[in-house]
Amino acid sequence: MISKSPQVKSKKKILIIILPAASATREKYANLLNNLDGLGSIMFVDKGYFGLGISNQNDLHLLSVVGFFDSLEKKVSEYIFDKLIIVAGSVGAIHAIHFSIHSRHKSKIDSLILGSPAFTKDNKLSYNLKVTILNILLIANPKIVSVLTNMFRTAFPKMNIFNDITNVESSIGTKAYLLCLKELVKYSYSNSSKIEGILRDKAYTLAGKYDMLFEKLCDKNLCQRSEFFEYVHTGHSVLINKPEVVRELVSKRIEMINSNL
Repeated sequence: MISKSPQVKSKKKILIIILPAASATREKYANLLNNLDGLGSIMFVDKGYFGLGISNQNDLHLLSVVGFFDSLEKKVSEYIFDKLIIVAGSVGAIHAIHFSIHSRHKSKIDSLILGSPAFTKDNKLSYNLKVTILNILLIANPKIVSVLTNMFRTAFPKMNIFNDITNVESSIGTKAYLLCLKELVKYSYSNSSKIEGILRDKAYTLAGKYDMLFEKLCDKNLCQRSEFFEYVHTGHSVLINKPEVVRELVSKRIEMINSNL
């Protein structure tokens, strides 16, 4: 068990929403949940959005940022809270941003704590190229994508990026993963200015120092415009591997909430 920093007692009711990375399970996030225990009510989202697997593959078309928003809004409304802190990793960060912009609870959102957020950066040409390639791959046999990924993983064994891709792909399925990537690219391209605004005003961003997915595929410059940005010694799974750092940030935000009373 990871040792915890001293308990922070909030004078207000705090709701902590955890929007994890793809292929998330409660078991994988057990240390994070343990570290956040006692800081507020915790809502862990382990199904339903496009970064996560669903049982019926015929429903893959429902996996979208907008499609998930309504169900998240409804779930959050079941809680009684004064302030909201959103902890999100990788693809979960897209949903955290969208919720912060459109939720009727947005005035209660204190902060976003993001672990290696999956925001991409594209001009119109690169955006169109990426979407075209993803559309072709979606039409093709999913096994082809798996074979290509495994080939690259074998050819470049020191590049952990292909291991990360393979792990997610095997967990949620190739088609779901490709749809996830397409949604990431589309949302990041269409909402870049809104994303930057939320990052500057509310976001505490942690990036894995050895995270090749973040370095190669994500918009590092955009993420560094966050209110707070820091590299931590891990790979892409920041929330899983560095729960004590997340707890420290959540605790600091609660102290700030208390001090503003």
